[in-house]
Amino acid sequence: MYVVERFDKMFNIEFSYFNSVILASLVLVLFFRYITKNYNYWKDRNVAYIKPLPFVGNYLDAILMKKTVGQINQHLYDAFPNEKYVGAFRMRSINLLIKDPELIKEVMIKSFNNFHNRFSGNNENVDPLLSNLFSTSDDNWRNARQKLTPIFTTAKLKNMLYLILEKGKEFEKLLDVVIEDGKDFEVKELMARFTTDVIGTCGFGVSMNSMLDTEAPFRKMGRDFFKRSIFTIVKGLLKTFSPGLFYFLGFKLFPKRIETFFMTTVKEMTQERETTKTKRNDFIDLLLELKHQNDKIDFEIDDKFMAAQVFVFFIAGFETSSTLMSFALYELARHKDIQSKLIMEIDTILDKSGGKMTYENIMEMDYLEMVVNETMRKYPALGMIPRICTNAYKIPQSDIIIEKGVSVIIPVLGLHYDPKYYPEPEKFIPERFTKDAIKDRHPMVFLPFGEGPRNCIGLRFGKIQSKIGLITLLRRYSVEPSPKTQNIRFDPAVFIMSPKNGIWLNFKKRNVSM
Repeated sequence: MYVVERFDKMFNIEFSYFNSVILASLVLVLFFRYITKNYNYWKDRNVAYIKPLPFVGNYLDAILMKKTVGQINQHLYDAFPNEKYVGAFRMRSINLLIKDPELIKEVMIKSFNNFHNRFSGNNENVDPLLSNLFSTSDDNWRNARQKLTPIFTTAKLKNMLYLILEKGKEFEKLLDVVIEDGKDFEVKELMARFTTDVIGTCGFGVSMNSMLDTEAPFRKMGRDFFKRSIFTIVKGLLKTFSPGLFYFLGFKLFPKRIETFFMTTVKEMTQERETTKTKRNDFIDLLLELKHQNDKIDFEIDDKFMAAQVFVFFIAGFETSSTLMSFALYELARHKDIQSKLIMEIDTILDKSGGKMTYENIMEMDYLEMVVNETMRKYPALGMIPRICTNAYKIPQSDIIIEKGVSVIIPVLGLHYDPKYYPEPEKFIPERFTKDAIKDRHPMVFLPFGEGPRNCIGLRFGKIQSKIGLITLLRRYSVEPSPKTQNIRFDPAVFIMSPKNGIWLNFKKRNVSM
């Protein structure tokens, strides 16, 4: 009897352990199956693709912080030179990279109603700052775009040009204080101080004081937003690759301090405007006008909506333009002939107006436009443009149907570095953007601001403030490499294409009468 009891006890222990092992193995198998069950999706449809890795799909290097997502998409683009589209996977998410310019035109313009959303899985109740124009979807985006467009017209831009030029004068004084001949200088932070103050005065009617105080609240908040820790990197990747799991775990994309800062700041700004009845015809005024029309429009303009728009206007406005100017200065420092030609154009045109900048003479600077465009080709703010298929779409002249929910990727870096469109793409050649060269090239292979109804609403503003910043600097200084100047490496931790270790250059004061 004793022997039997011992046997049963041993058997039960062994059986229980065996069950645990079986259960754990089954869970792992089911999870593996869940993650990888889509991995034959493109094979079944005879679409070219690179075999994905379990759990990470084709984006391991993004998770390991070795490459940006844009660079990985560029690799996928280059891997199949003769294909019009390429399949890919982010974890279990199905992606289709569109390479063919005509098909890109279909997605971004002709069949826009099938591809009008950028993202899926955003939870604007948990992350209220995601209700901004860049991130929001469907009718919320359409209504917001329609109402916000008037502030970014050419006429509106001309009206606020004097504000940007005033900040340009302050920028001149800052340059005289901080720049010393032959001294290394990190230009991205310098240019960001300028663009932060421009956004402050043009967007919100306040002096952000960033050029004088590097710890001014808005400058500090902008710098903190783009600062990355291991936690924020992992959190951002999880949001990108699995938004459902991200919110299930109780995460928010933006830290509470950033959300609170913009919510509080906008509330204070709007209350002050309504109390004093001050009118500046700026971004805050437009939002207040929309708020007062709540009974006439079919969506609510509340404090959260306003804070979200202010947030994205500020973040996009100062960072992308400061980065653009920094990359342009880097290339000009490395190409003295291009810099000399640009400086000659700036001097010649400004001298005709006594050194005064106007909207008309800035637009007259054709070579400056070429330099800016070539900079955006080599260093686009976004290395890729995402779209979500909202209605099943059959690719013309094929049997392939892009199903609802599939992520469509426009690989901007791939297009901008394709030698079919830009011979010797690694070289900096502004003449790629002469009027004749542009006319001879498909418009869908240059997409620094996107294209179609969902292109960047602030593209004119971004370009004009960048041009004024470059003109102001180059009118007074020439630029050259320093011992600290490095080849550009994109920072995988930042969602826009940004230099990993900054851009260090030297400035030499020019002998120019102002």
